[in-house]
Amino acid sequence: MKRVGPEAALPDSARSDTAFPEEAYRGHRWAELGAAAFFLFYFVLTLFDPVGSGLIRWLLTGAMGFNGFYFLRRAADPRPRLILDRQGIVDRTSVSGSTLFIPWTEVEGIQPTISRKMVEIRVRDLDQVRKDTGWVRRFWLGIRRLWGKKTIPILTGMLGLEKSELSQLIERGMIAQERRELGFGSDRVALDSGSTEPDSPPTRE
Repeated sequence: MKRVGPEAALPDSARSDTAFPEEAYRGHRWAELGAAAFFLFYFVLTLFDPVGSGLIRWLLTGAMGFNGFYFLRRAADPRPRLILDRQGIVDRTSVSGSTLFIPWTEVEGIQPTISRKMVEIRVRDLDQVRKDTGWVRRFWLGIRRLWGKKTIPILTGMLGLEKSELSQLIERGMIAQERRELGFGSDRVALDSGSTEPDSPPTRE
């Protein structure tokens, strides 16, 4: 029988989805610790190098020290690098260390890219999405907008998550949002028990 009504426009898999369960990825802390050790090792070498001198040496020393302590701080941060829940995506994969929240209402789709370690999300209003993130990432996303890019890159290399897996999760989140906009499933539903609970705002700090 042919389906009629707003739900007929959705895929079969979407008609059985009344929720988007939270997914959190903490990433590979060992990789961040390895990067910190690498930069701090060369920081010590350049700092106590008896041969090197001049401005180049101090610039190199400063860069190594900054990167070393930066990756050490990231490795000590207990927060997940990526969260996907009913409200949207909380992204902390950027090398700037900033937290960026992307509501499902702003997600248009996934932009094809040749990179195997990155997923680019098309958003409706890039300025609206980037306004609450750190200034470094806000500036970089502004530069991308000047280049005509309305996408937000999410790095998958440090997450232990394949690009295809993340793409599928994002597509599922978009379907769940479409269902809510069409009036199906207004509460968050636990898929394993069928119980409902009110939404809680995503952690952005």
